[in-house]
Amino acid sequence: MLIDLNSYMGESFGVWTMGDDACILEIVSSANIACGFHAGDPEVMHNTLSLAHARGVGVGAHPGFYDLQGFGRRQILGDSPAQIERQIVYQIGAMQALAKSVGSPLRHVKTHGALGNLAAEDPALAQAVARAIASVDRDLIMVVMPGMETEKAALALGLPVRCCTIRIKRRRVFCACWSNRPSPRSAGGHCRRASTVFVSMATRRGRWRCARGLRNRASPSRRFRRPATNPCADAGAAIRPGSPARRVVPRRGPAVRRLLPHLPSASSPVR
Repeated sequence: MLIDLNSYMGESFGVWTMGDDACILEIVSSANIACGFHAGDPEVMHNTLSLAHARGVGVGAHPGFYDLQGFGRRQILGDSPAQIERQIVYQIGAMQALAKSVGSPLRHVKTHGALGNLAAEDPALAQAVARAIASVDRDLIMVVMPGMETEKAALALGLPVRCCTIRIKRRRVFCACWSNRPSPRSAGGHCRRASTVFVSMATRRGRWRCARGLRNRASPSRRFRRPATNPCADAGAAIRPGSPARRVVPRRGPAVRRLLPHLPSASSPVR
């Protein structure tokens, strides 16, 4: 099974540094790079793209709301879907131009924070995101949470889609199949050992148990087919040595490859 292990980066700004991108780029196969609205600036974007290109890591735009102070986690009131669409085009265009300048093609787009959360549940905003991507480059892969409005909007426009079925945090791994929200800590299963088992089951067998007790299996004999081909690490701490991801991926089986159009999508039927 091929998987794409991706992570967020390029989130420094000016003299302020966040994360250890150079270290993370030794591990991941794709990078979601901030575009300057919620984090990042032209210099940070260029440096991150250069590091990714040197390591053969696929690069993608990570657009968000224009909210540097709140790190893109706050809803920006007053902007219409059409205005947000143009803001996304602006961010993707800047990232695409900088990527071209270092010789690395832009491969995908994954929305950040509040923008991603709202678009996943708001059809109008989801369509604005999909239209923005399509207007820049219809070959760009739109990375979404499965079953959400963003997946529907991308498929309606014929965009290549890849679904992020699990997200890996420092101490938690959660399923994103049926909700755009993390599973609550009260649901249990957030210790390191449980998280390691979760990642192993999802990436090697395409099967896991969600917080709601629903179990998905990437098997033709079951209704739900959601192989975890695109796990996403929220931060460097999530994939440092000893973390659930590093204990399983890639040491225990699945081959890690950067996101490509022909990689089987979690939204596609498994044959």
